[in-house]
Amino acid sequence: MTHARLKRLLLLTAYQSPMALRTLLILHPVDRNALRDPGRWEPEYRDGGWDWLWNSREAIHHQVIAAYSKALAGKAAILDVGCGEGVLHDALRCVGYERYTGIDLSATAVARAARSSDERTHFVVADAETFETAERFNLIVLNECLYYLADPPALLARLARFLEPGGAFIISMAMGGLADGLLMLSLWRDLERDFAVREEVSLLQDPGSLRIIKILQPLQRDGYSRTRPPNARITQTDTRHTTTTIDKAQRSHM
Repeated sequence: MTHARLKRLLLLTAYQSPMALRTLLILHPVDRNALRDPGRWEPEYRDGGWDWLWNSREAIHHQVIAAYSKALAGKAAILDVGCGEGVLHDALRCVGYERYTGIDLSATAVARAARSSDERTHFVVADAETFETAERFNLIVLNECLYYLADPPALLARLARFLEPGGAFIISMAMGGLADGLLMLSLWRDLERDFAVREEVSLLQDPGSLRIIKILQPLQRDGYSRTRPPNARITQTDTRHTTTTIDKAQRSHM
């Protein structure tokens, strides 16, 4: 077994077992501020440092997020937090939406994304931690950006004010190594204290990477218990192969 696959196995174990996660966090403490550097975005976008986000490996999880958007809300009003140059917007546009607003710290990224603006599509230079709007959204997407922010649970509680009743978050976090993987898993643990998991999927991609995408809803708004809803789906997909899964609710009727 390669080192990368061993790390992925450890992360999968921690993902599925709270006790394993607690043990690994004791052995490998995480630094919540390790990835936080607000000053990096402008020069990195200006110098093409994020061009790789347009490659086919990233497109796979963009399609998953877009499919969730269509399944959950149809023609939805969407807030895309950390939209960058609009790479996720392309996938969302293919499935359709009622309104789309993308926000990002980088003026360079937003200027490039704004080439796709129209009467239903807007891009705004804004900090997610201070962003304000009178609009309300069916879906708020945080695609590979939550771990860059100072207090993710507080941010989600703040953004929840912009959700329509019954609205949801779609959150994606990738884990390329053990240290950042444990950081992401610790964030999921903290988020799920105040948000219920409606559905989740894990994508396995070589070399040894694991990406988790979850649909979260505020507990206090929708009356969910602190346990996973009985019809919630947990799907694990190896993107190197085509797989079919059956969720627990479906299985009980077979």
